[in-house]
Amino acid sequence: MSRSKQSKPNRFFWLAGGTILAATVVWALALPQLQIYVAQRAGEHAAQAEAQHSVQQAIIQYRLAQILDPGNVGYHNRLADLYLTENQPDQAINVLGVTDGERIRKANLLLQRGQYSEALSATQPLSTPAGAIVRSQVYLEEGSDASAITAVLHGSTKIERTQLILSYLVAGKAAEAQQLVQKNLAANPELASVQYGGFALAQELYARQLYRSAQRVLTTSVDDSPTKYLLLANTVLAEQPHSQDQLTAAQAAVGQGLKLDPANLPLHQLLHDLDVQLGDQSGATQQLQLINQLRSGTL
Repeated sequence: MSRSKQSKPNRFFWLAGGTILAATVVWALALPQLQIYVAQRAGEHAAQAEAQHSVQQAIIQYRLAQILDPGNVGYHNRLADLYLTENQPDQAINVLGVTDGERIRKANLLLQRGQYSEALSATQPLSTPAGAIVRSQVYLEEGSDASAITAVLHGSTKIERTQLILSYLVAGKAAEAQQLVQKNLAANPELASVQYGGFALAQELYARQLYRSAQRVLTTSVDDSPTKYLLLANTVLAEQPHSQDQLTAAQAAVGQGLKLDPANLPLHQLLHDLDVQLGDQSGATQQLQLINQLRSGTL
């Protein structure tokens, strides 16, 4: 009697186990086909996105593709491109994932927005030269020159050495920068074109989107020219969105440039744009008149 009571549960467990095993086998066989189908559907949404004339519609299609294939790095980056086209940097940052390349791109976007702690966090897991360079750039923009130097001090790649030279120069350590250039000149002849200070260094920093570092160089430079103040104004305006203080600081820089060259057309054009943003319609109208006179040669 006791044996028959035990046999029923045993049969049940054997049956249940067999059913689960069979279902697992079926799922294992079907899973690759399902994954292929889902990836194909995601690809169809991506193709539809590229065929759209509306950026917003393209974003919707890529979002659908990303939902179906969340590990596709290409979809992440394309979505980020589209968000940036729409001037939505926060969404671009949020859509980027955790691969090394995406982390670097995310960190650079955060750096451009002045979100330095977040940029550092994005690169912390990375031990690559690219990660070290972004960390150095963040420290440089923060004004932490010693940390900027340390971040790339022992780097062996050309891009790390270039960043180290720039860090030395911004920190006012021209002798160390020159020594490093001479040491690596044979292997990297392009280092012969390194600019050691002043306006040319600020231009290099601006080109690398290190706007605050460029401002530091310009404000301490003994160079005094309209182009210096035009670049200074542009470095101030580079970080988005513009605050009242940024607009006012840029306006002051343009004013300094116009004292040196009252007929400088690019400076008048920028001052007109600043007056518009600051709500100074009278000033904007006056600048527009001056711009037309400069263009026609009647001033």
